[in-house]
Amino acid sequence: MSRIIGDRKEKSALDEMEEVARARNADVAEEERLEAERKAREEAERKEKGIPETPAGNIITADYHRVKWDSYAPRVEQGGEKIQYEYNGSLERLKKDGKRHPLPSEALSLTAAHLEGKLTDELRAVDGDMLSGYGEWLSMVFERKGNILVAYSNPEGMIWDGKEYAKQNDFKFDAKQEFGIERMPSDIWVDLNHFNEDFVLLMCGRKFEDLPQQMKSESGMVRVYLPAEGIAWPVSRGPIEGYRNGFNIAGSYCHVRASRGVKEKTERMGTINGIPIWRQ
Repeated sequence: MSRIIGDRKEKSALDEMEEVARARNADVAEEERLEAERKAREEAERKEKGIPETPAGNIITADYHRVKWDSYAPRVEQGGEKIQYEYNGSLERLKKDGKRHPLPSEALSLTAAHLEGKLTDELRAVDGDMLSGYGEWLSMVFERKGNILVAYSNPEGMIWDGKEYAKQNDFKFDAKQEFGIERMPSDIWVDLNHFNEDFVLLMCGRKFEDLPQQMKSESGMVRVYLPAEGIAWPVSRGPIEGYRNGFNIAGSYCHVRASRGVKEKTERMGTINGIPIWRQ
C-alpha cells in the first residue's frame, strides 16, 4: 500500500510539473504573439507615415532649426528596436562626432512643423522616427527645489548611480532658467497649459496658442513630468504610458532612453533665457 501511495504521490508531482511547464510554454507563446503583433503595428505605422526602413546606424541627412539632425536613432539591428542608453553614455557617444542631444525646443518645433505640413520628406522621416518606439534624450536637465523648477540647457556631468541621476563635481551647462511651479505635483503628468509662457517657449520654441491643435487638444496635449523634490534628472521626450502621441516631456520617469544627435551648422553666439542665439 505504501508503494502505491508513493507511486500516486510521484505521479501527482509529475502531473504538477507538466502543468507548470504547459503554463510556462503558453505564457511564452502569448508573449511571442503579442511581440509579433506589436512589430506588425509598428511596420504598418512606418509604411503609413512613409518612413523608410530604419538602418542599424544613424546618418545625418536633414537640416532644420539651424542644426543637422541624425535621421535615425541607433538600432540593435536594421528595422529593430532603438538602443537605449543612460544619459551620459548617450552624450559621450554623440560628443565623439561633435554632436549633442537636441534641445526640447528643437525637437518639439520639428514635430509642430511636421503637423503643420511644413517639412521636407527627409525631415518628416526624422520626426516620424523620433516619435516611434522608445522615447529619446533631450539636451536639458530639470531639478526641483521646492516651488522652483530649474532647467539647465546643454548639461554635462549627469551620472546614473544605480538608483537615480546625480550631478557630478564637473557638472556644467550653457544656461540656467528658473520657473515657479507652486502647487504643481511631481511624478505625475501635468498639462503644458498649466505652465507660464516662458517655460512653454523654452520647451516648444513658440507660445502655447501658436502650437498646432494636435499638441494642445485634450487628447494630444503636451504633458510634463516633474522630478521629485531635490532630484535633478535629464529630460527626455516620447510616447509613455497612456499618452502615445510622443509629445511628452519627461523630467524624470525613465533612466534609459534612445539616442539621437544634432550638430550645429551655424555659429552659436550664446543663449538668452536658455534659447540659443545664432550669428546671422
